[in-house]
Amino acid sequence: SILGTGNYGSCQYTQGDFTSSDTHFIQKATLEFLNVKETWTAQDIAYIFLTPTARTSNWQEKPVNWNKEEKGYRGLAPILEEMKLPCPIETVDITEDGDEQGLWSVFQTIYDKLQEGDELYIDITHSFRYLPMLLLVLCNYAKFLKQTKVVHISYGNYEAKATIKPLVDLMPLVEVQNWTLAASDFLRNGRTSSFAELVSERIQPILKATRGQDEDARALRQFINRLEPLSQSLTTVRGKAVIDGGIFRDLNDSAQNLGNTLIPAMDPLIDKIKDSFSSFAPTANIKIGRAHV
Repeated sequence: SILGTGNYGSCQYTQGDFTSSDTHFIQKATLEFLNVKETWTAQDIAYIFLTPTARTSNWQEKPVNWNKEEKGYRGLAPILEEMKLPCPIETVDITEDGDEQGLWSVFQTIYDKLQEGDELYIDITHSFRYLPMLLLVLCNYAKFLKQTKVVHISYGNYEAKATIKPLVDLMPLVEVQNWTLAASDFLRNGRTSSFAELVSERIQPILKATRGQDEDARALRQFINRLEPLSQSLTTVRGKAVIDGGIFRDLNDSAQNLGNTLIPAMDPLIDKIKDSFSSFAPTANIKIGRAHV
């Protein structure tokens, strides 16, 4: 989480059945929501990134630089200490320079803290407005280079008019990015592994909960299962299977059964994949060997 410099009012945050304690800081509410006390260990770590102004105005016990006259306003440091979390809390200094050099400095500082295979829990509520975008880009960068995985990303909507402020789940944005990269990998390189993995992650809980009866999840699984042999046939030049046309016929049939693909942004991606095979006939035809994906 990146700590901001604002004079934050006290409020509660909510998501689903969860409601936080009354707090000035979204960081405390997020740690409560994640149930860190019960689920994290000493092997985990909470990083709080601080500009010099954020450190003096919102981190230390007695904040300065703001007219914080509200009774009980304290910095975040003693509040987190009183939570007695099982994991260490580490502050990391970042620059508050807003130029290109400052942006890359923040990017490198955060990236250097990530370890191979880390699972990331991210709060993008406060800080400079460009930083949430920087974090999203950095997450994709680290996913490729360090095999990290974003498992939680949220935004505390303090400006909402509601008495209890919403803690907004932003994981769908990460999911759209993942789907887009997977679809691109297939369309450019013919690889279906990333796409199949994402589909499996999405539909397995649904199929388990419905004992395999959810029609949309079953149709999506069938489509992916038929996409895999088609991809293998093209990438490994299995001429007999391509000319026979059966793999294209099977894919077309399963595509017709697709209804709700479970993620609205995924529909155009599925359409793009289906269109990529429009040149291939679903019947035996030797000329199909000259078609292009």
